[in-house]
Amino acid sequence: MKTTDRTLPFLAFVFTLLILSACRTIDEQPLPPSTGPDERSAFTGTYLMRDSSWFNGVPVSPPYVYYILAVTTGGTRADTLYFNYLTNGNATYYAILSGSNFTFPPQIANVNYTLNGDGAFTDSTIYYQTLVGGAYSRGRGTRQ
Repeated sequence: MKTTDRTLPFLAFVFTLLILSACRTIDEQPLPPSTGPDERSAFTGTYLMRDSSWFNGVPVSPPYVYYILAVTTGGTRADTLYFNYLTNGNATYYAILSGSNFTFPPQIANVNYTLNGDGAFTDSTIYYQTLVGGAYSRGRGTRQ
């Protein structure tokens, strides 16, 4: 009978804890959107780009291509930047920003290939390099 004498108060205690924990209010609220300045805004905007490309080590003609690159945050809150019209194409690629440097993680380009690369922002200038299949591109641009 000693076992039953101890079991009943223990079960009552556990039951009471369960009821109390279910009734407590939770004060934690989702984090509000950041109200501080977005550090990425120093790099967003349009850039007048000059690209040069090589395919399997051979320069592509014409030697330079000029175009407008649009860099945006895409509505994200973290460390992501979106590069619209990169290498004078119609696609948008994303990069992960760390300080003033960025990395293009592997992502699909032209259906059968993977794009990756990196780059940096210096003052009002952007530099980058990408590799897509056997095509290597380097670009430099100034913020408009």
